[in-house]
Amino acid sequence: METGPTSHQAPVVVGYGGVGPADAAVRWAAREARSRGTWLKILHAVEYALVPGPLGSVPYRADVFEHTTSKVLGEARLLAAGAAPDVQFHTEAVSEATVPALVEASREAELLVLGTHGYGELGALALGSTVYPVTSHAACPVVVVRGDSERRPGLDGPVMVAVDGSPGALVALRFAAEAALRAGASLTVMTVYPMPRYPGWTDSLFDAESPWIFDEGVRKEAQELVRRAADTARAEHPDLTVGEMVACGHSGATIAHCAQGFGLLVVGTRGHGTFSGLILGSVSHSLLHRAPCPVAVVR
Repeated sequence: METGPTSHQAPVVVGYGGVGPADAAVRWAAREARSRGTWLKILHAVEYALVPGPLGSVPYRADVFEHTTSKVLGEARLLAAGAAPDVQFHTEAVSEATVPALVEASREAELLVLGTHGYGELGALALGSTVYPVTSHAACPVVVVRGDSERRPGLDGPVMVAVDGSPGALVALRFAAEAALRAGASLTVMTVYPMPRYPGWTDSLFDAESPWIFDEGVRKEAQELVRRAADTARAEHPDLTVGEMVACGHSGATIAHCAQGFGLLVVGTRGHGTFSGLILGSVSHSLLHRAPCPVAVVR
């Protein structure tokens, strides 16, 4: 049911562009708001100077903006009400570029949810133009939902968190543990260690015909890292079932492969704190492209 903004409680915010994968993001966000016991804010942002029209983008006019956004948000209302009828939600359209609008909305949000695509060139929730910079600079955790990976954590969808021993990984671990607890899911803590590189060896030698050489010391170090992180989760949440996984390979591709069958993949990232700074690290970039389930990026 749509209501006015609820000021005393931080909402789940979802960016909505009006097409395909954006629909999946609204449904996912509505169910997540219900899981968290909070309300949902559906935000539709369009560049002030131009709005998409039937024949392409046209100069800004208040009546065109109102007509366009009314149609888009009407679709979003139906999606939210269908996914979680008992969740209160509020829709809002702003005449502003998508990225700064979503980053600003994240400052008062409990969670920000994005789809990987949207409509047209303005307001599109495409990976390069919107998802990367928003995920890097958002003030709250961000979940990216692909249209073909609308799974959620639950009994049949455990939560996976990738750790690397950094302070950011600890924040991601705690986010993942809480997500698993809310959903009644188990948690798997995992890390990936790379193939060793020796002087004189090149990547061309590591092909299907070349023997894989494992460094037992590196493997044990990775296992110890995962064990410590898993023990932290067990100590903080004794009722949570926590598993451990260690894999060898290229980080992004290997984590994505291991995430098959999971309901949520959680990773940490780094940000520079300025709007023009570096966006995401290469591993997070790769996972947003490859992951078979929604990805939560926790700064």
